[in-house]
Amino acid sequence: LGFRWDEDLSGLAVRAILEKGVPELPSGMIYLRGGLFSHLMAASASLLGFSEFALRLPAALFGVALIVVAYVFGAALFGRAVGLVTAAVLAISFWDIDLSRYARFYSAFSVFYVLTLYAIWQFRVRTPSTAGSVLCVALAVITLSLHDLPYSLALAFFYPLLLRGQ
Repeated sequence: LGFRWDEDLSGLAVRAILEKGVPELPSGMIYLRGGLFSHLMAASASLLGFSEFALRLPAALFGVALIVVAYVFGAALFGRAVGLVTAAVLAISFWDIDLSRYARFYSAFSVFYVLTLYAIWQFRVRTPSTAGSVLCVALAVITLSLHDLPYSLALAFFYPLLLRGQ
């Protein structure tokens, strides 16, 4: 399939990164949405040539990574069986497959969102640590660089406090 919807916008940003080093759109606006992901797409286009395949490859790889991350998170919270079911359902999920096909940052956002939740569970609930807390914040910042929805992660950061009754 050719580019659809906002993939053209991503393509313009990637082309500008390759030509100027900055995701500047033809209008002169700097396109910052999904910043790091645009650079991943530019790296892919640099290696494989500027094409739909090259620009969509990072999203597809993140879509596969989401299956693994969902397994790890599901298994950590509820056991291996739940992790496997979660991964299996996600592997055939129309939603995940569809988002993984677009030259956009949504699949990367999903991976980093779930990774942040897993890190919060692992390093702020199960075995609290300062280094783990720093990792949680770093993952949240990366997630926030991809989309606005990570503001909802603020609630997850307060969850360990609720568990401890603080």
